[in-house]
Amino acid sequence: MPEAMVHRGFYSAYHNTTLRDGVVSGIQKTRKLYGDVPIMITGHSMGGAMASFCALDLVVSTEPCMMHICFELPFTFCSSETYFR
Repeated sequence: MPEAMVHRGFYSAYHNTTLRDGVVSGIQKTRKLYGDVPIMITGHSMGGAMASFCALDLVVSTEPCMMHICFELPFTFCSSETYFR
């Protein structure tokens, strides 16, 4: 989705901190120990925004998640500029 937009603050919090590296590393270590176990990504509020970025990141990488559940997450993704004016 080339026209998709995301919230800059949440994107930065996920990609420009150690959060992403820690999650991906943890999943890789777990799968090395236990095999191809299903992964569930979940979060509430700001954690829901982070979980959404994480699930999307994992789906497009080599570590697909099996389930993504979020509760009361803030407005994080958008496919139209009008929502950011």
